[in-house]
Parts: sequence; structure tokens; C-alpha cells
Amino acid sequence: MRTIKFRAWDGERMIYRGLHDRNWYSEDAGGKLVQVVHPDDKRLLSIMEFSGKSDINGISIYEGDIITYDGITSGDKAIIGEVKYSDVRLRYEYGKNGISYNLYEVTMPTPRIIGNRFSNPELLS
Repeated sequence: MRTIKFRAWDGERMIYRGLHDRNWYSEDAGGKLVQVVHPDDKRLLSIMEFSGKSDINGISIYEGDIITYDGITSGDKAIIGEVKYSDVRLRYEYGKNGISYNLYEVTMPTPRIIGNRFSNPELLS
């Protein structure tokens, strides 16, 4: 059974909470409380769910993360894509044509997080 937890982009940084947490915490501030729960969380924040998987360095993979598979290329370019929900599943999408794979069925090496769509949008262009 996978752990259900969330993170959100508040416009400046990622903040985190578990399924039953009522507050958002900042990882970069050592778990310090940064924002209390608000009824409009979905409207005020970009909320992303934990995939249940970790990257090659043990970092939790969330929606919105940009990942690559070390050593796997398409031509001379590394395969880079975003983790997102599609058809009620977490999927890994890459390329301008939106090729996607179910994150749980990919038979590739363990991915490596190289950024996220908020802090590093240039990685997706």
C-alpha cells in the first residue's frame, strides 16, 4: 500500500503535507510549519500527489516532477519528461508529441528527478 501525501507550489517554494495533516510544512526549513490549512487550498495552490515511488537517489517522486532515465536516449538526447496524472493514473510523459507510459509499468531503470515544472520549466522545452 502506498503512502498518500501531497506537496504544493505556493508560488515561491514547495510545501508538504500528509493525507490527514491539517497544515503545510516546508522541507527546506527543516519541517517548519509554513501555512495552515485553508478551504481554498486547491484554488490557491498547485497541489500534487506523491507517486509512491522514489528516484535513484531515494527522493520521493510527485506529480510535476521532471525525470530522466540515466543512459536512455532518443537519438543523442536524454529522455526527459514530466510525471502527471492521465486517465486516473500517474504517467510519465515526454516529448512534444506527448508519448506517455504508466509510471508503474515502465520497464526502464529507476528514474532520476532533475527538477519540477515550477522551478525548471525550461527542462520541458
